[in-house]
Amino acid sequence: MFDAGDDDLVALAAAGDGSWWERLTRLAQADACSPALKRAHDLLNRWRARADTSPVHDQLDRIYFEGGVMQRYAQAVPAAMRGAVAANLQAFMQRALDTDAGRYPSLPRFIHELADLRAAPGDEAPDEGIIGDSGDAIGIYTVHGAKGLEAPIVWLLDTAAGQDAGRGYDALIDWPPEADRPQQFSLWARKDTQNTAQRALAQDEAGFAVRENLNLLYVAMTRARQVLIVSGVDGRGSSNSWYGRIRLAVCAEAGIAEDDPATTVVHGVDLADDGAVSAADNIASTAVAADPRLAHPLPTGRRVEVRKDSALHHGTYFHALMERMTGAGADGQAADRESLRRALALPATAFDPLWNTAQRLLGQPHLARFFKTEQHQRAMNEVSYVDDAGNMRRIDRLVEFDDAYWVLDYKTGDVPGDAVLLAAHDAQLAAYRDAISRMYPHKPVRALLIFANGETREPAVAAVAAPRK
Repeated sequence: MFDAGDDDLVALAAAGDGSWWERLTRLAQADACSPALKRAHDLLNRWRARADTSPVHDQLDRIYFEGGVMQRYAQAVPAAMRGAVAANLQAFMQRALDTDAGRYPSLPRFIHELADLRAAPGDEAPDEGIIGDSGDAIGIYTVHGAKGLEAPIVWLLDTAAGQDAGRGYDALIDWPPEADRPQQFSLWARKDTQNTAQRALAQDEAGFAVRENLNLLYVAMTRARQVLIVSGVDGRGSSNSWYGRIRLAVCAEAGIAEDDPATTVVHGVDLADDGAVSAADNIASTAVAADPRLAHPLPTGRRVEVRKDSALHHGTYFHALMERMTGAGADGQAADRESLRRALALPATAFDPLWNTAQRLLGQPHLARFFKTEQHQRAMNEVSYVDDAGNMRRIDRLVEFDDAYWVLDYKTGDVPGDAVLLAAHDAQLAAYRDAISRMYPHKPVRALLIFANGETREPAVAAVAAPRK
């Protein structure tokens, strides 16, 4: 995260007694820090000041952004590991969010949970992070693990199994969120030993469990973009299973009897997301006839190769060049042209047009505030995030000013005359802007397309200032 070298570590070791933090602070106070250690001290000092005032997830969110964590890890690991490392960093953030969802989110509680995980047996370790795009391969997930992901074809397995009968004993707790303490707590071993109050509470818990089970089924079904396949082995208790519920809905929608042999195999379900109705209503309203006499599977298509033409290569190298010329401590006008060409491993004939375009943009007076470090608070290149569909997105440059964030997107051509293409550019940038608005709601977020000739365009939709949470 801080790119400290051997000399930095030797300097820390020689900075007297005390903890590593005390030594780093001593060096910083004496103005004896290298740029890497000064950056580390500034960031750590800022993060420590918020440690007891921010929820863990919010604190990590700021650390990831201010420290460039995703980008720095990506640069520090082999290319083959970057997807897995990024997924695990996201999973760690999710772990913090799950912890903060509890009644009393705090840093000590989160640290205690991590300590418990370290002490737990290996088979109880958290799952690896889910890589957003596993390539041309089948991914196997739990329903919880698939949240936020989508795929053209989804197959739900073993859906005819009945619900778990439970352990035969449990604790009944009635603790409303607004209450300081539980209103009821009791233990029970058998249903026939429950008193009236316990029975009422147990019925409420059973209702909540049914509701949650339906919500989970809704999540499972809506992972499919095009085809949903539901399968299971028939057995006792399967009538209220996911398979049984979907089969009933299919039969009702198709107007055929449940015991009709044609409904033995469910061929497909057409999905439509309507958040205004319950999960149970969604199951009933989105199921279509699975009778092979009435429905035909939609064509599923195939994975296509990513376009790899000269224009795409030009854009890839241009973005890499801009990242190097505007990174931490860099000044585009003073950048070493030849070292940049060697870093990109390009011949002069291919590098010169990229260099000229970059110099043209960095020399534009109306763009200077986005690239000159003294004119903004901070800036980051190649900012990655995962969108609501589970796809990895990457923003060319994110710049923070006193009054707003700006999302920049470079285009290697001039302003297109094609209105459809221009609208697509606007929509892409608006999606970036809205994602940043949700991540950093304390300031307005604006967005700007920057074309090769220096012209700019802000999407027609007004800048979004997300409500403070």
